[in-house]
Amino acid sequence: MSFTEKERLLRLILKAYGLQILKKVVFSKSSDKEIIKCVLTPKIVSGKDALQAESFYTDNKARQKNIFSPDVETVIAEMIDSYSQINLITSATDCEYKVSKSGKATLIGGDKLERAMDGE
Repeated sequence: MSFTEKERLLRLILKAYGLQILKKVVFSKSSDKEIIKCVLTPKIVSGKDALQAESFYTDNKARQKNIFSPDVETVIAEMIDSYSQINLITSATDCEYKVSKSGKATLIGGDKLERAMDGE
């Protein structure tokens, strides 16, 4: 079964989150010109695992939103569609996802991260 680069990125983010090696995911180059970037960081909120999405806007404001299971996968999938550059930073290694102006998606370092997580 072959996955698109976008599907591979989603699987890598979810796996890193599940293995608790996710440091952060930085989403930049948003399709919404009001948003400069968004950073997803694992947090414990009210005793539950969550991902905190902190969005930075052109009006110099930052807004936080906590995402809990079972919404994590859906929200991340929607975010991937809205940004053309995504950096996945884990304690194992990092990878970068880019979408060119022509729409071609590239995942740099994905194989290395996959191997690192499978070896844990």
